[in-house]
Amino acid sequence: MKILCSLFASIVFVSVTIFGLVRCDKASPSLHGHKDPEVILNNVDGDGDEDSPLKLVGERLFRESRFSQYFFANSNGILTKMTTKGDPVVENLETLTKILENPYRGQAMSCAACHFVDQAKNIDGAGSRAYTDFTHRSPIPDRGDGGKTTVRNSPNMVGMAIKDGMFLHHDGEFNKPEDLVRASYLGRNMGWLVPEKNKAIHHIAQVIRSDDGSYPTETDLGGLNYRDLFAGASNIPPRFQVPAEYRMDITKASDEEIFNGLVKLVGGYLRTLDYAKDKQGHYKGSPYDAFLRKNNLPLAPNDGESAVNYSLRLADLVNNLKNVAYVSNADSQLKLHKQDFAFTEKELTGFKVFFGKGQCIQCHSAPDFTDHLFHNTGASQDDYDRVHGDGAFMKLAVPSLADRNKNAELYLPSSEQFPNAQSLMRSVPSKDDPRRADLGAWVVFGNPAMPNPQAEMRNAICQSVKMDCAAMTDDQVLSHALGMVKTATVRDLGQSQPYLHTGQANAIEDVLVFYIKYSALAKAKMVRNGDPQLENVNIEGSDFAAVSAFLKSLNEDYD
Repeated sequence: MKILCSLFASIVFVSVTIFGLVRCDKASPSLHGHKDPEVILNNVDGDGDEDSPLKLVGERLFRESRFSQYFFANSNGILTKMTTKGDPVVENLETLTKILENPYRGQAMSCAACHFVDQAKNIDGAGSRAYTDFTHRSPIPDRGDGGKTTVRNSPNMVGMAIKDGMFLHHDGEFNKPEDLVRASYLGRNMGWLVPEKNKAIHHIAQVIRSDDGSYPTETDLGGLNYRDLFAGASNIPPRFQVPAEYRMDITKASDEEIFNGLVKLVGGYLRTLDYAKDKQGHYKGSPYDAFLRKNNLPLAPNDGESAVNYSLRLADLVNNLKNVAYVSNADSQLKLHKQDFAFTEKELTGFKVFFGKGQCIQCHSAPDFTDHLFHNTGASQDDYDRVHGDGAFMKLAVPSLADRNKNAELYLPSSEQFPNAQSLMRSVPSKDDPRRADLGAWVVFGNPAMPNPQAEMRNAICQSVKMDCAAMTDDQVLSHALGMVKTATVRDLGQSQPYLHTGQANAIEDVLVFYIKYSALAKAKMVRNGDPQLENVNIEGSDFAAVSAFLKSLNEDYD
């Protein structure tokens, strides 16, 4: 998807946390303040098609920093421009190795500030992203409550909201994009506290009402304002006419109606974010995808075939190839990654480990390279033990379902139902308070403040551990949820490091070291609630180079 080009280019939200998409070709003009909508009619997505109005308008809303609490508190009632200096939280861009100048310096928090695409592509030490940022945990606005960063690493949002029922956020708190968008715009990452919900909705509605198209989001869509864009007004070029189901009359709508309309449109936008696919919906952007095509291998499961069984069938076909056709830069080239467009004997060796003895496909099955379920690989335990010492997580006191919900203000995340919650079990581990840990899906399952994902989450947890839900009590399901997080895709890892929901693995090799360690601990029964598949992982140091090469063959130029 290629949208507008400039300093503040594209983004996605979410985290969750949160979003954007951009292509900055050398010939493309900066559109900061540009008033000619025809200039941006040549934007196209990954399949060569022009971006839809939903994508163009949705992206502008994702980059909108006026929805933040900081802008509200410092705007002096003027909603069309920043009247004071920007939020300190977007002054600097944190990376794994250095502090850089943030492309959003001088503005306030937005969805884009945690989910970059190519806003920082040309910044030395940064680069392109797939709706993630550059650090272990994302900085968030300071509201005096002790919160300085997100609890988890910003997830890659590409392809994770294309339909309902796909869990969003590492712990699966949301199963619809719209639920995530609503919570994000009203949440702590945008600077809002739980009791400020109504104030936030009113402020956001006022920003929509007062917009004149001039605020510098670098996606001004020819200077068109939100009022006309949402109305599908006669002065709106067809290129920016959002579908009828997203339209509304801002002048007659209440605060809640405007906010709901915003949520619906942005949720629709999230559903458009995906890796390059052909007209049949098959992946096509990576060297791995080119290898499958070049060798006439199946690109997706057959009807009724599970992803794991497809992966096993694919592995068998690859192992029996007589005349392997490899992939090189002669087939295509990668521009956003410092690597060749290659699938050679080395990548093939890594494929055979990944699909074979490594047992990686049990959770990262093709073609999505995720099972969209939940697993406890030991990452939360590793994060906790780094602070408190080896074996500390095994001894952490964890309450039963009844005790947890009885003391929800102690254990669960803050919400409208529990506004003063301390969130002990969704916290970054702290030396000052050994009760603080991140138990992943444990804080979502059975949480009365999070009703929407419950039925699907129950089934997903049971499916993840291959147990019959009908025979399990809620307490038993909760015990299996401890430490579980959603399986991340391993597509395009080159644009989403650092890895794990804790952000503690800076490179692919660090992830492999982690799995060797925790597979061994699982065999010794030293991983608390470890995933059943963890014991079967079989990767050796001698496999690193080949597996790393294979994983890099899943990279593509996502922009």
